[in-house]
Amino acid sequence: MLGLNRVDAKYLYITDGGHYENLGLVELLRRGCTNVYCFDASGGQTFAELGDAIALARSELGVEVDIDPTPLMVEGDPPAAKVAVVEGTISYPTGETGRIVYARNVVAPGTPWDVLAHQRKDPHFPHDSTADQLYTDQKFEAYRALGERAGKKALEVMHAVTPFAGTPFAGTPPDPQPALAPAPNGHGPSTNGAGARPAEAVHG
Repeated sequence: MLGLNRVDAKYLYITDGGHYENLGLVELLRRGCTNVYCFDASGGQTFAELGDAIALARSELGVEVDIDPTPLMVEGDPPAAKVAVVEGTISYPTGETGRIVYARNVVAPGTPWDVLAHQRKDPHFPHDSTADQLYTDQKFEAYRALGERAGKKALEVMHAVTPFAGTPFAGTPPDPQPALAPAPNGHGPSTNGAGARPAEAVHG
């Protein structure tokens, strides 16, 4: 930051990672994560980054990712996708399996009206180039709101059960049931504490 390092310094290496795999997905799979959230906010409207990650995972790790992002393709005027999130499956060479939730930076049903209004005003939204570093308050809030909605949908999908890989989520997941433990008198189950939920771990 202060310009004190030589460009050829032995321990200096600066990168944004885009030269290898732009989503960071492969490194999660390298660590064997079984519940993975992948948020794709790359510029443009293609799925090139996801395709690159899946190809690298197969060739380098022997990991298969089965997912269909087709429902995330945008169409119409203004352009919109059918959903903001899809899920798929992960198959490791060891036989272990996992789930991946893939969220794309797209306008989809349920998007707040102020974000839709901004899209009408800015036809590049939400696919502005990263070269644009001068966001207005309106543009920043539009991207923030879009990302917040995608994050909430991704959580709903991960905590719900869907029939097969690539199925877009529709509906709300059921409330988790409290863990049951034997009652102190031994005459049947009781809630574990004050309706405490069983602990769960999310990787990725």
